[in-house]
Amino acid sequence: MFKKFRGFSLSLALISLISACSGNSAKSFTFKYASQYESDFDEKVFYDDSYFLNPSNEYNPQLAACSLSFAMASFASNDAGDIFEQKSQNIQNLFKATGFKDIYVNEDYKKVPTTDSIGIVLGSKELEDATLIYCGLRGQGYLAEWASNFTLGGSENGAYHVGFYTAANTLLSEINRYVHSNNITGNVKIWFSGYSRAGAVSNIAAGLLDKQIIEGDKKYVEDVNLKKEDIYAYTFEAPQGVLVNYNGEIVEPKKETYNNIFNIVNWDDVVPRVAPREFSDHTGFTRYGIDKYLSSSITDINYKNNISKVIEIYQDVPSHGGIGDYSLNNFVPQAQFSIKNTNEEKNLINWNLGLILEEFVSILSVKGIETRDAFKDSIEDGIRIIFEKLYKNGNPKGSAIDMAITAVRHIISTTNVQVLIDDLLNDPDYFLKDAAPILSKALATQNIEFDVQTIMSAFKGLFLAAFKSLSENLTIFYSLLNLDNAKTIMAGHYPELCLANVQALDKNYNSNPLNYDMSGEYYKISIPSYIDNLKVKHDGREIVSFIDGTPNKTGSSISYGIMKNNLEIYLPASEKYEIALEKNVENISIKKWDVKRLCFVDISLDKTEVGEGLEIKI
Repeated sequence: MFKKFRGFSLSLALISLISACSGNSAKSFTFKYASQYESDFDEKVFYDDSYFLNPSNEYNPQLAACSLSFAMASFASNDAGDIFEQKSQNIQNLFKATGFKDIYVNEDYKKVPTTDSIGIVLGSKELEDATLIYCGLRGQGYLAEWASNFTLGGSENGAYHVGFYTAANTLLSEINRYVHSNNITGNVKIWFSGYSRAGAVSNIAAGLLDKQIIEGDKKYVEDVNLKKEDIYAYTFEAPQGVLVNYNGEIVEPKKETYNNIFNIVNWDDVVPRVAPREFSDHTGFTRYGIDKYLSSSITDINYKNNISKVIEIYQDVPSHGGIGDYSLNNFVPQAQFSIKNTNEEKNLINWNLGLILEEFVSILSVKGIETRDAFKDSIEDGIRIIFEKLYKNGNPKGSAIDMAITAVRHIISTTNVQVLIDDLLNDPDYFLKDAAPILSKALATQNIEFDVQTIMSAFKGLFLAAFKSLSENLTIFYSLLNLDNAKTIMAGHYPELCLANVQALDKNYNSNPLNYDMSGEYYKISIPSYIDNLKVKHDGREIVSFIDGTPNKTGSSISYGIMKNNLEIYLPASEKYEIALEKNVENISIKKWDVKRLCFVDISLDKTEVGEGLEIKI
């Protein structure tokens, strides 16, 4: 067992003492969770019934950290080995420690996962005025259920990602059955949490319950008193599963109806960006409720200071030694274009990993895949076949992240890498023929056997989509073909990293909890790239500076650089700024990301001409 060595453990004891003296009644419990590797690890969770006294639409950092802990305890246990009847032992033990009873484990959790199964564990406890039901979902170690993650379905399948929606309905049916089999009556509170796939399923389940209550939709949970303010939902790094049409108005899933659902998102994680937010037909996927973004240079002006605290906590997470140091700041864009009078490597300054991922998913979905129906017709079945075959005989050695990194390493390190790039740029059919044997050999190193023809057939649609979108932005694709960058992208979805972030916001773990804007709103400033001299100031300090066309280091973490022939600057929208340009330029664009309309909106500019130059305040 990897042992938790904490100077942090002493700090936890002190924090617990201080909390007790200040009236915070939360008690600490030890729980186990499965990491990417072979063991389960011990961690602390702070739980108290008082978390459920306030209405569910009031965001609670303590309940958020507690919810993630329960979600991680719901992962399939590594210590259980191949005994699937015991895979839910970690959440069951946490239930018992925190006073939950009448524990129910569904049949899917007791068997080897299949392509469309969902592992569910339910438990309940009596509060002063209600029965609280916690819904635990298997959010890691779900093997063939990866196929369901890519089952978007077509337009004939309605307004939801088919894989997540099917699982959410299974969850709601199990809750209803649980209520009746345990003779639960009167007031009920339901607590959802889930990580990754489990988060997407929990999000849709909570949203459907909200619709039931507010709009009188289908009755999912019957014969009890369930109010919207008693549905608590916290999801973490959840994919998107609710389809919307964009028309410039607030989209349905972001309306007040669902303001009791909180989705904690890491800007630098690719998983919450799929299913894609936008296709070429102005439809796309999102999540019910309010997205709460963890500290990022795009949305948090104090990112450097705040992330240093997160890293300090992350290094004390028990499984940290197995998954490696914090690496998201190590992402390096592979620039193919240059700013005037600068070297190519200076093209994207402090360019945030999330920006690359945002651009990549957008290009791939709008220019490559184009529509949901096109994905279903040309890509979905192939991916489902791969995952079904991959896990047919149980769990291959190593995690999915390990397998992906190994595959990328073989493709990038091969002497034919330039040939593959030329193929992608010119003829995707040749790319398939050249790449399939390399990928087959990469999987074989992990005892995973796939014949070349199966790989070519399964991935043809996806590679064709990549080919169509490639020319839109070569910087993006070159960046993703870098092995170190690929590892960094994979690390963005580690649950331990999310855990460190939410613990840094929780006074139970951090005596001086972080406090920053989590709305996800930011400004995107576009200026013609020929601008020679420019300064952006925040509180009188230069955070972006160009002198004679050359970027001047300011020590800030702000992302800026040339993209699509414009100088683009990204600034957290919670702050005020002053922009000074040497010359007056007409075609300056400043837009703000609207988290309810899910699009950029123009903002009015406070402009003042100064000689031949221009000053703008936002």
